[in-house]
Amino acid sequence: LDFWTGLANSDGTVNADYNAGDGIHVNNAGHRLLYERVIAAGVWNSILNVRSAHASLPTAFALEQNFPNPFNPVTTIRFALPQSANVSMKVYNMLGQEVSVLVNGQLNAGVHDVPFNATDLASGMYLYRIQAGTFTSVKKMMLIK
Repeated sequence: LDFWTGLANSDGTVNADYNAGDGIHVNNAGHRLLYERVIAAGVWNSILNVRSAHASLPTAFALEQNFPNPFNPVTTIRFALPQSANVSMKVYNMLGQEVSVLVNGQLNAGVHDVPFNATDLASGMYLYRIQAGTFTSVKKMMLIK
């Protein structure tokens, strides 16, 4: 999160003088275009929040209950990976229809937080399912608008 702090101005434009402090500068049209595409795709929160939440590595795969639960309209889902794995996390309605793909790709070992924004969904019970290597787990969450 600290990497992105200061990237955007309050009016949504890119801070031309942005410096992450590690030699990365956002000062050209390419970075601005990337930023605008990220915002337009609606994945800004995912980029900010799919990150390691703890310094020590977990010893087992785990999927935690989302928090808060019930929620309106944003919640966070935390999961643990004891080793690097190809991770798929999807949200389903009670008819078994996929309504969102939260993660789909390789992640490093660690504890990860993923935001889920259900602004476009109706109130009700939803399932979230993670697959990471041979580990699979499913939990319920309640959206109340």
